[in-house]
This record gives sequence, C-alpha cells and structure tokens, in this order.
Amino acid sequence: MEIPYIGITFIICTVLSAGYMAFQHGVVKTVAVQTSIATTSFIYILTFFLLLAYNKKLYRNKSFRRHVHSLTEIYQLSENIRTGRQLVPVFFLHFISAIVTTIFAFFLFYVPYWNSYWLSIIEIVTNCVGAIINFTIQSAIIYFHPLLNRKATLIFVECLKLLKIKVTAIEQPVNFPRTIDGAVLIKKTTEEANEYFRVLHDSWELTKL
Repeated sequence: MEIPYIGITFIICTVLSAGYMAFQHGVVKTVAVQTSIATTSFIYILTFFLLLAYNKKLYRNKSFRRHVHSLTEIYQLSENIRTGRQLVPVFFLHFISAIVTTIFAFFLFYVPYWNSYWLSIIEIVTNCVGAIINFTIQSAIIYFHPLLNRKATLIFVECLKLLKIKVTAIEQPVNFPRTIDGAVLIKKTTEEANEYFRVLHDSWELTKL
C-alpha cells in the first residue's frame, strides 16, 4: 500500500494555516503556528530531495537495470525522476513563501518599536511578495509540465492570432519515452520494446472497461 506523503503534508499545512487564521490575535500562537508551517515546509522539501536522490541512485544501479526489473519498471522510475525534477521549483517556491510569512510574523509581534505606518508598509510588501511568489508557483507548474506547457503555448498562440500578431509555426515534439538524461529509452528492435508496448496496450484496454 502506497502512502500519499504529499497529500498528508498538504493536509497538515492546511490545518496549520487554519490554526494560524483562528489564533491570529494571539501573539505566541501566531508565531508558533507560522514557524511550524515553515519547519514543515523545510522537512517535506528535504524529504523530497532525499527521495529524488535515492531514485537517481537506484536508476543508475547496474544490477537494477540489468536483469531484475523490466523495461516498464525502469521507464516508470525514470518518469518519477523526471516528474520530481519538474516539482523542484514548485516546492522551493512554497518554502520561500512560508519563510516570507514567518519573517513578517516575527516583525509584526517581536519588534515593538514599529509604528502603525511601518507595519502597514511591511504588510503591503509581504502581500506583494506573496502574490508574486504564488503567481510564480503557478507559472512554474505550467512551464515545467510538458502537457500543460504545450496547451499554454497553443492558447498563447491563439491569443496572438486574435490580436493579429504574426507568429511562426511551433513544432510539437514527439513524446517518446526517454531516460532521465534525455536519451531514447526504447529501441524499436528489441524484445523489451515489444513487451513495453504490450503492457501499455493492456493498461489502455483496462481503462476502457
């Protein structure tokens, strides 16, 4: 049974955020909750990098690639690594967002000589930085995800056409299975290739049921 670590982490962060909103008038509680969110963000991004490094080490292990596992399993592991690389900027930006909010909480409650004017300035700057980071997170998800990137590019091209701006034709790359280094994973003349496509065909048939 696979444990949805990312989903559990998301739920924990959501609960902590709700606690922050509920106890926002309590100085100690607010800072404690916000610090917990930043700490949790650091823990999950560290866990993510360790898992990514482990998968890379396992993928490059000759005994793993030689006889023990099939091409389908190797391809699945390579896709996990590629997906992990796509999520690195997103997790990093989430961590930065948590750090910025934590710093604001410390400024708000532990710097008594700030007057209301400077506190308002700090709050505005924090909100602007948070908005920019959140926008960057969504942009990173679209940019580093192949399918979302392709759809976003097509939508952008259509918008340019509506504005009557001349654009050059965009060649869509073929999504052929590749290794984590970008090399072609499947050679068309091997038995493993036939086995891979047979398993892929069977999985498609199961989804139709």
